[in-house]
Amino acid sequence: MYNVKLILEIVTPLFLGGAEPRGMPELRAPAFRGALRYWLRAALGGTIGTNIQALQDSEASVFGSAGETTGGASSVFLRIIRGGSISSVSYSDIAERDPSSRSYRKSGLAYLFFAARETRQESERKGLMGSFELQISTRPRAAVEGDVFRKAWGTLWLLTRFGGVGSRSRRGAGGVAVQRIEGDPRIVQDLPPLQIQAGSPQALVAELKEGLQAIRRLLTEQGDHPLPPVPAFDTIHPHACRVWVVDKVYGDWKQGLDEFGRCYQAFRSRRAPDYQTVKDAVRTGEPLAQPVQRAAFGLPVPFFYRSLGNASAILQAEEQDRRASPVWVRVVRLANGRYAIVLLWFKSQFLPAGTRLQLRSGNQGTSGSLPDDSLVDRFITGTDPVNHSSLKDKGLTVLEVRYA
Repeated sequence: MYNVKLILEIVTPLFLGGAEPRGMPELRAPAFRGALRYWLRAALGGTIGTNIQALQDSEASVFGSAGETTGGASSVFLRIIRGGSISSVSYSDIAERDPSSRSYRKSGLAYLFFAARETRQESERKGLMGSFELQISTRPRAAVEGDVFRKAWGTLWLLTRFGGVGSRSRRGAGGVAVQRIEGDPRIVQDLPPLQIQAGSPQALVAELKEGLQAIRRLLTEQGDHPLPPVPAFDTIHPHACRVWVVDKVYGDWKQGLDEFGRCYQAFRSRRAPDYQTVKDAVRTGEPLAQPVQRAAFGLPVPFFYRSLGNASAILQAEEQDRRASPVWVRVVRLANGRYAIVLLWFKSQFLPAGTRLQLRSGNQGTSGSLPDDSLVDRFITGTDPVNHSSLKDKGLTVLEVRYA
């Protein structure tokens, strides 16, 4: 049985649900298992491609499945030991709310983590900070036990570089980093180390490139399988997933995420022509005159118009109210204690073919077509002639990780 214990540092707040979704967060293994399963599926999709049965079988060999006839227990066990250094911090404290002005000193953080804010119906959420122990072991006598452990190791590498656990993980929350490893990991000596080695954005680009290539080699089964031009789900493949590191270091994680959040908010705020397109549809009840490009960052998208008597509207898909953002933002703690920002863009299918967007305002609804993804590309790599708030406009250069 393979068994290692990892000391994990919480880099950015973990917004995890407990007995009460808005109550005290609970650090539990199922949340981490779900996050690891997502990253394993994304990595497998980049090598297995459209072979859905092979993908499901490979995923189930590591984390199990719930099928009535083919289901099986997970071959990898995760156990969390909550350390004494764990503490909770409120959304208001994270975003540094000023009670007198009712504004946030860290407005970028407030924007990225807005779902954790207090509402009329719900109290604000708390996030966990600190460090804890995560034990990873394989089931005794599990088939190809070593292979299963190696896949779990590679998946944890992906999670600690690109992903997060819990709410707002695509917007920088829930990031963890490996501080120390206890056990004998000799079986993974040819895989990238779980601890961050880089001390600069440039070194991090090289480290991410080497790691992605190593994990793709690990997961390649009988050679690469064909990948459709636009995969149906998030897939780690050079043609379907682009990765960048922002060429700037920060003294703490708040500073980095707040600057990014300010850029992101300014880029999306009252964006033309989307703002007027939705306003005209709300006012007239007519279909959307053109695609709302801002929707490419995820659904739903809320709108509010004080000039229309405080009318509000929400844009979502016809058959589903949510579509997760294709862009992941992650703060990475470098080896020297400084911080860098990593961006990942999954160029997967936005919504099933034939789907239309639905704009709802009060008791009326109207429809519109899907956007393309040009606005995402403009925000990360281009210039913004509308709001002048792309990363480049704000003086932030991105270094692409080319891992083909």
